[in-house]
Amino acid sequence: MKEGGTNSIKTFSIPEIKTVNKDNSYIEITEKMKSTLKSELKSQGYEYLDKDADINIYGTLLQFKEGNATARYFAGIYGAGKDEMTFNFSIKNDNGEELINGNVSGQIKTGAWGGETKEICQKIAKDIAMKLKEYKI
Repeated sequence: MKEGGTNSIKTFSIPEIKTVNKDNSYIEITEKMKSTLKSELKSQGYEYLDKDADINIYGTLLQFKEGNATARYFAGIYGAGKDEMTFNFSIKNDNGEELINGNVSGQIKTGAWGGETKEICQKIAKDIAMKLKEYKI
């Protein structure tokens, strides 16, 4: 990684997105989170590499409470049927030094036809991308 006063991160890798559940439940959510994060960072000009990237992003799905889309559709404005997710992320440089670590949370209360889980993934991916952008090297 280059030194400098501006954000010199150009490439990223996502070696692992996992869940704390021992039975690997919610593996579909972790895969969706990985692809959403990858898309978000690419849309912001970062290049994805399988290895030898400037930074490596690791994530853990800490909590996922699946709500009810029908309840959200009819009464979501009051909090009925909401989906909730808490995600821990760690961003490390190419030497393995941790640069950023934190938890991000999201929820769906309403949306077209009750909203979808991918909306939470998009919110969390945007939050992580914003943290990365704020980080100056």
